[in-house]
Amino acid sequence: MKRVMKYGYIIAGLLGASVLWGQMLEMSSEWLEAEDVRLMTGSVSGKMELSEGLELRTEWAFNSIDFDYRPDPIDFSQMGGERNEENQAVSLRLRKELGKWRIEGTGTYYRGYRSLSDAWLDEFYGQKYGANVLPGVHYEVIEPRGYGGTVSTRWEYLKSTGYVSLGLGMIQDRVAPSYEIDDLLTSFELVRGDQHLSTLLAHLTFENVVTKRIRVRHAFSLTDTSTRDVRLGWTGDLLIALGDDWFVRTSGSYNEEGTTFISRAISQSVEYSIGGGWSIGVRGRYYEDTGQIETALASSAAPALITRELSATVRWISEGERWQLMLSGGSYRTRYDPIGLGTAEFVHLYADRNWTLVRSAVTYTF
Repeated sequence: MKRVMKYGYIIAGLLGASVLWGQMLEMSSEWLEAEDVRLMTGSVSGKMELSEGLELRTEWAFNSIDFDYRPDPIDFSQMGGERNEENQAVSLRLRKELGKWRIEGTGTYYRGYRSLSDAWLDEFYGQKYGANVLPGVHYEVIEPRGYGGTVSTRWEYLKSTGYVSLGLGMIQDRVAPSYEIDDLLTSFELVRGDQHLSTLLAHLTFENVVTKRIRVRHAFSLTDTSTRDVRLGWTGDLLIALGDDWFVRTSGSYNEEGTTFISRAISQSVEYSIGGGWSIGVRGRYYEDTGQIETALASSAAPALITRELSATVRWISEGERWQLMLSGGSYRTRYDPIGLGTAEFVHLYADRNWTLVRSAVTYTF
């Protein structure tokens, strides 16, 4: 109840600010539930014009992680149980239009665990090494948090049909570190992984309106995180209006991190307008990656993963487009390669799961 009230106060505050001096209010949520895991994300954002061509966008986002912790059955030092973690983030974006140019800056701060694997691994290390009986470092309870910012510019090099944008950014994270016993069989000294990560970001994006019915977008990214190889990425979108009522979107992505990690994804969606502002659609998405290489006798490196999503969507846009509503639901499946000897302790973290997926979004323009 306290959590609901806290979220309610924040949403009410943003709603009130948007009503008094805003232009647009957006709310979105996503719910994923499997047999032993429940994940929920949501956000509330508002947009307002400070002066001619100068726009401010504010956003508050939250992430709730609930899971039933189940350790390796042969590890008698650990106990099962339920754990809940929350993550909250606030961000500001300032955008200035200058003719054919757009300049934008963003700032973000978050607090809490950002993923299931982060929270699950912290529970594992806390139970395994929390008694602090081994020589070396001691296990510490860490509250993850971080902040970051980006600056970007967009140039309209072809009137209403061609755009190119360039952005740079940085992120500073304090994370819950990993732990392991150093030089197993020769010593029993506990060592700790990095608690502080620094990330530099860069992206280059091209958007083109090829015809009145075809729009394409290509984005190239570079991510350089301390202690990791540089990650290079590409995402692409192709939007086609087959007629006045049919719309098709094809999206793809590719990421590569050194020689140790590669991921690929492709998605396809089809939407049909049935009149009265209503439309229906279906979406399918396929994702695969190569996993991470085990670097120790006991390693939390994730094995190769394949995910499949199939969902249906209902959308409504009011006359004048003041209200926009969206609701979708479907299935989401995750399948891992068999775990190796070094990851046997994480068998329940990297378990195959069948998820129920629900998404919703509401947009209101004042």
